This record gives sequence, structure tokens and C-alpha cells, in this order.
Amino acid sequence: MILLLALPLLTAVFASSPAGILAGTEVSEMDEQAMEVWQALPNDLSEERRMVVTYALAFVGKVSYFWGGKSLTLGWDERWGTSMEITAPGDETTGTVRPFGLDCSGFVDWVFYNATGGKVVLGQGGGVTAQHAACTDIPQDEAQPGNLVFYPNDEHVGIVVGRDKNDNLLIAHCSSGQNGVAITLTIGRVRITEANI
Repeated sequence: MILLLALPLLTAVFASSPAGILAGTEVSEMDEQAMEVWQALPNDLSEERRMVVTYALAFVGKVSYFWGGKSLTLGWDERWGTSMEITAPGDETTGTVRPFGLDCSGFVDWVFYNATGGKVVLGQGGGVTAQHAACTDIPQDEAQPGNLVFYPNDEHVGIVVGRDKNDNLLIAHCSSGQNGVAITLTIGRVRITEANI
């Protein structure tokens, strides 16, 4: 089980829906797909896992993909959407100007940081490889909402948010291919993990 220290006040205020997390920001409408996934969460899901999933779903379609994009802001980061130069090395987009957002590991860091009231930065902000090192692999059939999904060679990470009608895992992730936070099915060989926090 994810042992998160979700703040009771945040749980009471925000667990009612992902849209509640966005209250007070310029983004107030919940993505329809995200709301459907959230409403299908198991009733017996722990509050800690529900908080992780709620924060992950709240930003579907709201934050752009940005290579090297990180944020440890509680709530909405005012920089998101502002044109900035990508300075992180190692990608074809380095040196270009794009709307600021998150990369895949930055999204996971932001979700866990917010779901724990600023207490947890999974992998200490060291990217996908560090996040994977802070987790324990589990069998895919044991995956629950709130677990992490790592793609081969730690090239990408996402958060399990549920299952589709065929029992396939749904993940929320910040993807360059989707140009932002999206919900997709897992594809190919993946490793499911439990965060060691």
C-alpha cells in the first residue's frame, strides 16, 4: 500500500473530485475522460491512493509537455503555459521556445508532492531512473490506482489511474506524444511499481 501522509484537510476539500483541486485557478473545468475515470475508482480505494489519482487526473489536458519541466509548487504553477526556452540537454527540443509545463518525471513528482501536502518528492527530483529506484516492482495483475508504471530502460513513467472495461491499465502521464498530461492505455512491456515512501 502507498503510505502517503495525505493531509486530512486536503482530503476533505479535494477528494470530492479532481475539479476541486483546480478551484481558484484559471483552469476550472474537468476533462470529461478524467472525470469518468475518477468516478470509476473502487469504493474501497484508500484515501492516500485516491489523493494521488485525484491530483493526477486534475491536470489531464491542462499542462503541456516540456522537456526537463519540473515544479514543486503546491497547486497551480503560474509559469505553466508561459513561453520559455527549453534548456535541459538531451532532446531535439532543447533550445526551442515552448509553453512551460512538465515532463513525465516532473508530473509524477508534482502529483506526489501535492498529494502529500509537500512532504514527498519521489526519487528526490532525480528523474525517471531515480523514481524507479525509489520503488518496488510488483506483478502487473496486482496493479492498483496510485501505482507507477515504468517503460523499458526507464524512458517514461506514468501513474495507474484505473482500468478500462477490458481490464487494461489506464495511466495518467505527461507525454511528449500527447503534448501534455493525458490518459492512455499501457502499451508494450512495462513494469508496475509500488512507491517506497
